[in-house]
Amino acid sequence: MAMEQNGNRWTLAGTRWGDWRHWKKYQPTILYLLLLNVLYYYITYHHRLWYLHPQWPLNSELICVLGELIVFTSTVLIFLGRYPEGKLFSLR
Repeated sequence: MAMEQNGNRWTLAGTRWGDWRHWKKYQPTILYLLLLNVLYYYITYHHRLWYLHPQWPLNSELICVLGELIVFTSTVLIFLGRYPEGKLFSLR
């Protein structure tokens, strides 16, 4: 139940503060994070640092991963959409 609420919060935050107009600009970063998450699940299948115990009605681990996809996408859209572009914070 808590994971359900957390996913709903991230979805609402992502729709409100995320930069959805420029989502194609952030697509490589989103795909990179999702690929690393899937790679983490594959490599550490038997020895994870933490484990989310799915509860009813979310009894599948696949549904938990889909929830993480929502959270990661929302996080990237919120963070990179508000990243400052001034000379003080430039990465060049």
